Amino acid sequence: MTEAARFGLGFIWVIASAIVGFVNKGRKIGFGRAFILSLILSPVAGICAYMLSTPKIETDVVSNDYYMCNQCGKVSPHKFHYCPNCGLDYLGRTKEQAEVESA
Repeated sequence: MTEAARFGLGFIWVIASAIVGFVNKGRKIGFGRAFILSLILSPVAGICAYMLSTPKIETDVVSNDYYMCNQCGKVSPHKFHYCPNCGLDYLGRTKEQAEVESA
C-alpha cells in the first residue's frame, strides 16, 4: 500500500469518526467519547455505541432548583423525564408511545 493510500484511508477514518461523534452529540455518550471510541477502535464501534446509548434527557434549567418542560413550559422543582403537567417527554411522546417505539 502506498503512502498516499495510507494517508487517504487515515483521513477517511478521522472524518468517519467525527461524523459518528456528531451523531452521538445528543446521546448520553456524547461527542467526545464517541469520537475517541471511533478513532481508537473503529467508526463501526461508534455506531454500536449510538445504538446502545440513550438520548439525553433535556429539560431547561430555569435556576438551580427548578426545571422547565420543553413541551408545555411548566416549571417544576424536580428534574423529570415525563412532565408532571402534560405527561410528555422532551421529544413530545407519552410514556406509552415511548415504550411502543423502544419495543
